[in-house]
Amino acid sequence: LLLLVLLISLFGTGSKAGLLTFIAVGAVLLLFLRKKIRRYWRILIPVGVLVLAGIFVFLHGRGASLWTQVKQALTLEKSEQNPLQGMLTEPDGVYFTYRGISFSVALDYEDGFFGFMVLEQPAQATDNTETEGTSIPLIPSEDRKFYYMDRAGLEDVTIRPGIINDAVPAFSILLNGREWMFVYLEEQDNHYFYLNQYLKLEELEEIRRFGFEGYEHFITERGLIWSMTLPLLKDSLFLGSGANTFAFVYPQNNYKDLYYYTGDATASTRPHSLYLQAAVECGIPALIALLVFFGGYLLQSLRLYWKSDFRTLSERVGLACFLAVAAYLICGLTNDSMITVAPVFWSIAGMGIAVNGMVKRAHILSKL
Repeated sequence: LLLLVLLISLFGTGSKAGLLTFIAVGAVLLLFLRKKIRRYWRILIPVGVLVLAGIFVFLHGRGASLWTQVKQALTLEKSEQNPLQGMLTEPDGVYFTYRGISFSVALDYEDGFFGFMVLEQPAQATDNTETEGTSIPLIPSEDRKFYYMDRAGLEDVTIRPGIINDAVPAFSILLNGREWMFVYLEEQDNHYFYLNQYLKLEELEEIRRFGFEGYEHFITERGLIWSMTLPLLKDSLFLGSGANTFAFVYPQNNYKDLYYYTGDATASTRPHSLYLQAAVECGIPALIALLVFFGGYLLQSLRLYWKSDFRTLSERVGLACFLAVAAYLICGLTNDSMITVAPVFWSIAGMGIAVNGMVKRAHILSKL
């Protein structure tokens, strides 16, 4: 009954990783209990079929929706590339790469009058020399509140001048269905800054990414998060960034990709992977130690319980702890270690290690 209630709660949470982990660990449990299943199969199979049928009937609508979400999350379909491929702030202007076209926008503001200089940037020459960009003409709208770009491929791009607090010149540019606001501060070393949704000025730099290109939506946008987390590992070879500091080292200013792939304006505070979390925050040696520790525990449990008949309480408790730890580690592939769950997990892991010692001593004594 408790298992049934917990399963219903699992469906209610909508956790796709939790559902898949439950199925995987359930299959492992059946393998360990194969001897008892062969002994009582006439009772267990009908009861199991009735329980499963009852679950699917009770959760028909929610279950179907969750299965669809699971299928979509695990589907490796290549997504469309973000047409806004680059957005950088430099002292002489803001540089964009949109639909394969690179151009810069600089603001000329004097005595209340706005002017724009929009230059199409050429590709880098093979001898590492640069040439000046080609000017892109601007066409004013009928009310002259914004300007169109007279360039094939940029017809839907518009620039709107503005001023903040009657003192700070600014401009917004419509790209990819969204307006991006930039301000010009003459007293700063870098004149151009992006004004984010929190009204904070930021310099936009090139974002390092590794892997998952075209698969940013994999496992509910984890492809995008992991692609920006993996480059952080080279800065975490030994000590890491520090416990619970992921939000400070993760490139939160990759606004163009976050908008296009997730539509999420909130900051990312975790990498959605226990193992990446350990490597980035505590260092790669800490991750190796973690894997060795749990690898030893899982291997010891397999040796102790694979051929067990589970006649003693310690063996049944040991198997339960083993499955709980395995479930948590599987979930850890796509989820982080959270303070709400981690204390329970480590308590069960410690109990599992202690019970394994008891079972091992019992096996040794039985052979004497």
